Amino acid sequence: MIPKVAIIMVNYNSIKYQDLLLKSIQSVLTQNYPNLTIWFIDNCSTDGSFEFVKDTFKNKLNYIRLNKNIGYGGACNQAFNNLSPDYKYTVFMNVDVVLHESCVTKLIEVAESNDKIGALGPILLKLNSSEEVDSLGHYVDELGHTHEISHIIGLNLFKTRKTWDVFGILGAIFMVKNTAFKKIGGFYAPYFLQYDETDLFAKMKIHGFKNVIVTDAIAFHKRGSSLSQVPLLRTYLHSRNRFLFIYRNFPIPLYNIIMIKILIEAIRTILKSIINNELKIRVRAMIDILPRIWKPKHSRDNFSKKLFKQCVIPIPLYRVLLPSRLNKYYIFKQVYGKILNQ
Repeated sequence: MIPKVAIIMVNYNSIKYQDLLLKSIQSVLTQNYPNLTIWFIDNCSTDGSFEFVKDTFKNKLNYIRLNKNIGYGGACNQAFNNLSPDYKYTVFMNVDVVLHESCVTKLIEVAESNDKIGALGPILLKLNSSEEVDSLGHYVDELGHTHEISHIIGLNLFKTRKTWDVFGILGAIFMVKNTAFKKIGGFYAPYFLQYDETDLFAKMKIHGFKNVIVTDAIAFHKRGSSLSQVPLLRTYLHSRNRFLFIYRNFPIPLYNIIMIKILIEAIRTILKSIINNELKIRVRAMIDILPRIWKPKHSRDNFSKKLFKQCVIPIPLYRVLLPSRLNKYYIFKQVYGKILNQ
C-alpha cells in the first residue's frame, strides 16, 4: 500500500511574492507521488494572499484560516491535528519553496527503508539555480549557534552518498514520520519563529530518531522572505529562542557551565550590538527569557551527556573569549569530522 502523505504549507502575508507563491503551490500539485493531499494554513494574513490562493486553486487544496498569527510551529501543529490517522508522513514547507517533481517520492523511498528515521530533508538549492546550495542541513554548538553544512563541504562530495545523518534540517521544507512527530509532541509553539525546527530536530535525536538529508531529493528556496522585512523582530526572536532552546534540550548536569559560557559570550558581544543598534533588542530578549530558564527543572526531556557529546559541537571556554572569526577553522574541523565520520 502506498503511504499517505500530507503537505502542510504555512502562509503569512505572501502576496508580495505572488509569483513565487503560485510557483510553490504548483510544484506541490505536480508531484509525481500518487497519494498526497495539500493543506494550506493561513496565519491570519491581512494582505489578501489567502483569498488569492483560494480563488486561484479552489478545491485543489484544503484550507485552514486562523483568527490570529500563532507562528510557524503553532500553525503546523494546528494543521497536523486536522489529519486523519491514516496519514503516515507529513511535509512541512514554506510558500517560498519550490519542489522538484520527484522530491516527495525520493523522501518516501528513504523513509520507508529505515524505521529509525524521524525527519528527512532534500538538498535545498537557491531558487533558479541548479548548483548553488541553500542548505544541506546543519549542526549545533553548545552555545546554541547553528552551523550550515554547505559552508563546510561542497555539493559534489555531499552527493557521493544517498543519505547523510545531520543534527537538523532547514525548516523551509522537511518531512516527518507522523508517529515520530506525535511521540516528541510536535513543534513547541512558544518559539513562534526561529529555533522552532531546531528544537524539533533535537527532540527527534533525544527520542532515538535520525534526521537525514536525502541527496537525490531536490527543492529550491528563496531564503529570507519570511522575516526579511522585520530584522529587529528576527534579532529578538533569535536571541530569546537560543536561550530557550538550550534550556529545553541541553543536559542538566552541564546546564550551569553552558549558561556561564553564554553570559561571557553575551558580554563580549555587547560592543558589536551597540555598533549594530541591536543592544536594546538583545538585552530585552535576555530580560524576557532568563527568569524562566535560570533554574533547570529535572523533569525536562533533555539530551543525555553521552548523546550530547555525539550530536553537539563543544566550545571550550577559551574559545568563548575569542571573536567568532578566530573560531571559524575550529568549527570547520568539528563539522567536517561529524560529517565524514558516519
